[in-house]
Amino acid sequence: MFKSHCYGQPCKNGATCHYTGRNYTCTCANWFYGRNCDNVDACLSVPCVNGGTCDRDTNNFNCACTNRYQGTTCEIDCRPGPADILFIIDASFSTEKHFNDSKATVTAVVNKLPIGADDFQIAVIKYSFDATMEFSFSTYTYKADLVFAIDNISPTMGPSYVDKALKKANEVFGISSSYGARAQVFQYLIIVSDGLSTLRPEAVQGAQTLKSRGIKVLTVGNGEQVDQTELLQLATASQYVFSGGKEEDTTNVILIETVNTSCTDCLLNTMTVMVFMVDISKHQTVLQQTLDALKDLLYKALDYNPNTQVGMVPFDLTATFKFNLNQYTDRDKILLNSQIGLATTNQKSNITAALTFAREKRV
Repeated sequence: MFKSHCYGQPCKNGATCHYTGRNYTCTCANWFYGRNCDNVDACLSVPCVNGGTCDRDTNNFNCACTNRYQGTTCEIDCRPGPADILFIIDASFSTEKHFNDSKATVTAVVNKLPIGADDFQIAVIKYSFDATMEFSFSTYTYKADLVFAIDNISPTMGPSYVDKALKKANEVFGISSSYGARAQVFQYLIIVSDGLSTLRPEAVQGAQTLKSRGIKVLTVGNGEQVDQTELLQLATASQYVFSGGKEEDTTNVILIETVNTSCTDCLLNTMTVMVFMVDISKHQTVLQQTLDALKDLLYKALDYNPNTQVGMVPFDLTATFKFNLNQYTDRDKILLNSQIGLATTNQKSNITAALTFAREKRV
């Protein structure tokens, strides 16, 4: 009696056997393959996470990941964050004319970040005689609402007690649990100020308390006259000190630090270019302090990244080169020439003309 090749049930794992004259074929059930359907599809275990699509490759698999994920199984989240960012805005008399600029700084940073419960969350404190909590991390999860709230912050005008704002910031970070059980949430404090606090030693101590907890403190100079010395003392390091109008630099530091370093599409250019605009007009009443702060900043910046080009433009009503970006490559020569040959003049200052000079001459 003739027996079909299917008689011995060669097809495994629920496959259907088809007799084809002198041979047979197997129609495999899902997740199995091979002549007898005895090989398990590597995608059966659903190895691709975070929306990745699994494609079988012989006995192995490949995951086609969505844009924000990388890795063998799309397990690496390549978006920046999540992070809590608390802004402290100077609302005192000394920044009266520049309060809207301070709000614009906050808005510019926010506009470059993904905002939401699983991304970046923003809180704002303003300070003068006292510190006021404008809104906390969990108040706004939509960028449009957040930007509207920032725009509606009003100044209070009084003395500059940033130490009180730092004390409140310490409390806010102490009770913050924006992301619940998330494994890692970065924490940043960004102080937008002119660096002219009423009680500087208390302010520096308050910042140190936050830094000792692992909170990164960034400072952004904004005001009629900015004291860089205090901003340097408050910040975690010199590379976290910025000037108003350079919100892209501030944001880039946060994005670089909060993204997974194994992500191949996130590359850091190791060349740093720094141009110092030094006001030597009659409004500059603390030139030596400015030069001391500049020296400290240069030491730290050149230690942090020796591959740094430095230029310097002193200005009053007009601007000129002290040295350009390509003039000195030796650190000692850069430091020496940043300190000698400068004195205040009896002229007014014109920062707009100085910036135009630096841009057109390309230092």
